[in-house]
Amino acid sequence: MYPVMFSGLPSLWNQVRGEAFGCFTAMLSFMIVFRTSFAYQRYDCGFDLLTAMRGNCIDAASSLLAFTQGSSAPPGDVTAFMRKAAILISVMQAKAIVEMRGDSLSKKTTRALQVLSLDELDDETIRILSREPSALLVFNWIQRIMLSAMSKDILVAPAPLVGRTIAELSGCLLAMEKSREMTNLPFPAPYEKTVLVLLLIDGLFTPIAALGWTDRYSCVFIFSFIIVFINWALYQIAVVLEDPFGDDEHDIDCVSVQDSLNKHLQLLLSDEAQHLPESILSSKAMTRLPDCVPMQRFIHIGDSDSEDDGVSYDSSSRLNWTF
Repeated sequence: MYPVMFSGLPSLWNQVRGEAFGCFTAMLSFMIVFRTSFAYQRYDCGFDLLTAMRGNCIDAASSLLAFTQGSSAPPGDVTAFMRKAAILISVMQAKAIVEMRGDSLSKKTTRALQVLSLDELDDETIRILSREPSALLVFNWIQRIMLSAMSKDILVAPAPLVGRTIAELSGCLLAMEKSREMTNLPFPAPYEKTVLVLLLIDGLFTPIAALGWTDRYSCVFIFSFIIVFINWALYQIAVVLEDPFGDDEHDIDCVSVQDSLNKHLQLLLSDEAQHLPESILSSKAMTRLPDCVPMQRFIHIGDSDSEDDGVSYDSSSRLNWTF
């Protein structure tokens, strides 16, 4: 029934009982699933740390710029402080990304990382930035300019609020250190080598086991291929996810996170951010609760002849929309 070269395989499989092979595959599956789950947790944790870093930087920048409201310092000094703080925060996160990625950072990614224009900083500062890669140095600069701004009445917020902003910036460094720890701490080598050996053994014994399931060699090949492919695919997924800050296609896009921070900082420096909303209602009208209006009114507002999405805006009546 079998070719001569496979004539002894059924008897060999009878010796290697099905229960033993089932226990072996169950143990291998458990080890692979644990490896993949651990790798995904690292990937998810890395993404959370990176987004937390960006959120802390945005929150700190927003607070710093808001604390200048009502300052008695010359407007030029206030504007210079705001722009300098935004630039340094952008540089600090960029340097933190470089540090957290370590050796996995390529020159292509380094060139892709962008910061707010450094032309407003002095030559000595730019020279130090180009020589010193530490984000801690930039963090120290930000603290020092904050203290200097408080002494010049540029920052008019109470000291506890300013201290909260410093704590938010220190959270960026804490996220960087945790991310760098993930990058520098690989998965235990003995565990990984054990899984590799078991995968090789599984590739040898699965076809033998499949001969006990069917007499068709085509089915033996299909069953063996599916089982071995799934195990190796899960293992390779774990390898890819283990280093979330690399330059692979499926790694976290740190460049887009940096670009997002720069856009938020530019928004905070814009004229729209400096505008203070004011109420135009009379004291009598303020006695009733405000009405709810569709958010679409504030997203699709165009010229008076605009008909996009059925929305029209009449500037003479302010809130005259038709849907």
